[in-house]
Amino acid sequence: MAYRRFFVVMDPQQPASEQIALRRARQLLGEEGGHIHGFAAVHGSSDRSSALAAAERKLGELLQSQSEAAVHVDAEVEWSRNPEQAAVRACSRLGADLLIKQAEGSEHYLLRHSPAPVLLCRPGTEAPYARVLAAIALEDNDARHEALNNRVISAAQRIARSSGAALHSVSALEGPPNVGQILKIIEDEDVEKLTGEEMISRSFGIRREQVHIDYGPARNVIVETAEKTAADLLVIGTVSRSGLSGALVGNTAEKLLVDLPIDILTVS
Repeated sequence: MAYRRFFVVMDPQQPASEQIALRRARQLLGEEGGHIHGFAAVHGSSDRSSALAAAERKLGELLQSQSEAAVHVDAEVEWSRNPEQAAVRACSRLGADLLIKQAEGSEHYLLRHSPAPVLLCRPGTEAPYARVLAAIALEDNDARHEALNNRVISAAQRIARSSGAALHSVSALEGPPNVGQILKIIEDEDVEKLTGEEMISRSFGIRREQVHIDYGPARNVIVETAEKTAADLLVIGTVSRSGLSGALVGNTAEKLLVDLPIDILTVS
């Protein structure tokens, strides 16, 4: 099932030409359509009711430009000194499938607390996705990473189908693991003959030539693979809220926002 209910964090002060997250949301909905909920948090020294009313009018105008028969749009504006906390609360109330925002480099709270996957969009990357890169953590004997991998692949598959994009995967290793055991593959005569790439291909439905495994720190391997594959979207898991350790946890996703000039979708 594709994502159909989007929570889009917007800045009512920006002109329509700079509403990157809104245009990406409409693009991902495609012909099937869905729901776009525009959200903005405002605060300042001006009159509260006047500021809220002005922001609501502006958001309504911006959203109406994306409204079609198959696309329902609505706007919400909240008065708050903490826009990311306000966005998390509002996204929870909506029950959104996906939170979309223009990347500004200050989304740490969103990445760690959003109830929905977070898609951070870059200026200048508004063409339909052609290659989606999913980061798979090969963390030995860790059921929590296994579940996270499944969510990452599910999210990547949804976006790839919506965009008609090719799906690649990347995994970083620091030593030779038993990939079959990590992926919970029942070992038989056939599996014993498979490479790690072939096991990932079989487990997640990714073409063998689009599975990439390399040795080194996750951050370096992901950046190099993204460049090699010309990926325009990275899908990565983050479980930093639970304090787990591993190749794709902690603030790796946040660091990749600095390293990669492409869109990033984080899944927890």
